[in-house]
Amino acid sequence: MDINDVANRINPRRAQLALAQIIAGLGAHERWSRDHLDWIAENAKKAWTGTDLPSFTDQGSDAAEFWAAVIDTAPSAEPADPLTRWAEIFGDPELADEIAVALNCTEADATAAALTAAGNPRAAATFLAAHTARDTSDGETHDS
Repeated sequence: MDINDVANRINPRRAQLALAQIIAGLGAHERWSRDHLDWIAENAKKAWTGTDLPSFTDQGSDAAEFWAAVIDTAPSAEPADPLTRWAEIFGDPELADEIAVALNCTEADATAAALTAAGNPRAAATFLAAHTARDTSDGETHDS
């Protein structure tokens, strides 16, 4: 099993929400402490749930051995390009590009909502403003 196999087992929405909570929570602190590592692990469990993978918080030899093997394969693992995969699935690069634009905007809204729900509306507003203002080479437009 490599890092891509692990990623394929993670529910994308759970991962988005867990990471958004981690980012917002860490961003709300001026200084991080050792306790934040436990807090990060607890929030990461939300994404890990349902994967049928060994616990990443279990320090037992079997689980640690499994995760060490995943780490050993990680440097050579390349994340798949979503546009390429969608173009292959739909057989249409233009449709894949339209889907990517729609998902990009939807994911931005979802990330902002998660940041707001995590108690950081300022980060949500800043994130959305950056997303909306960014320049795109293909003329993508953003509705406010």
